[in-house]
Amino acid sequence: MNPNPDSRNRWVIVASFLAALVLTILPWPVWTEQFRPDWVALVLIYWCMALPQRVGVGTGFLAGLTLDVLYGSILVRTRSPRP
Repeated sequence: MNPNPDSRNRWVIVASFLAALVLTILPWPVWTEQFRPDWVALVLIYWCMALPQRVGVGTGFLAGLTLDVLYGSILVRTRSPRP
């Protein structure tokens, strides 16, 4: 009984995004900070070029939202004080 190849491909994509998230939060020496790539963006670009029918804007949105949660950034827009 062969597993569905579409589901296997889906797990490869998910696993590569998880690996990119791990590489993003991995501590690196201070001197390498300027050479550190944005791993999630690189993986997203690769999958958008390799499988554009499966990975697109929605995946990019979810990856960005996951990065915002990972970094703990605020998702609420703040108002600027009126003069």
